[in-house]
Amino acid sequence: ARTLIVGQKLAAGAAVVGTQYPITRPEEGIAYCGAGSVGADMVKAYKAANRTTEVFLIAVADAGAGVAATGSFTFVGVPTTGGALALYVEETRIPLALTAGQTVAAMATAAPAAINALTDLPVTALAAAGVVTLTARHKGEVGNGVSLAVARTIGDTVPAGTTVTVAAMSGGATNPDVQPVLDAIANEWFTDIVFPWDDATNLGKIAADFAERYKAMGRKDAHAYI
Repeated sequence: ARTLIVGQKLAAGAAVVGTQYPITRPEEGIAYCGAGSVGADMVKAYKAANRTTEVFLIAVADAGAGVAATGSFTFVGVPTTGGALALYVEETRIPLALTAGQTVAAMATAAPAAINALTDLPVTALAAAGVVTLTARHKGEVGNGVSLAVARTIGDTVPAGTTVTVAAMSGGATNPDVQPVLDAIANEWFTDIVFPWDDATNLGKIAADFAERYKAMGRKDAHAYI
């Protein structure tokens, strides 16, 4: 078994686009693709599940014409009592300590400070007029899948007098083109290939490539994971 991870990278990642890198440790995903990147997340998840199979990474930059997804937390009201408010980005819990009488502007300003301090999150945050806008670090459709939530776990509370509404991440558009990666590995045999994109155009190219790989003269069987 040989695995290839095709990971989207940020500008901070050291990987040269299209180059294969052997992966032995989860931290290498951050080095090659940048903190908070799709590629770093994919490498971390893979190594958590499988520490023995030989695995390689090919990094792909955002599409130049890509658009980053956005979402928001909107704060309304003034807390009548102090307490903790938990925001969630994916599985990460981000606690805010609210105080009685705290203004909407103050609450909304505290949220980006806490979010941006976590450099491995897939979003960055900015506050204006009580609204915290979150922007995906990556351009493309991948940002649309980032989940946002408020007080979603048993024991989480929202201090009385305050409400926080969530606008889901959306608007991300134009994924990178998978074809250059497929062309680069045309003569290599990977039994498992992991892709971060599920748009129809890229899925069609992957399906066509896999059919070609398994023709009689090659028989390079493989599984694709999205």
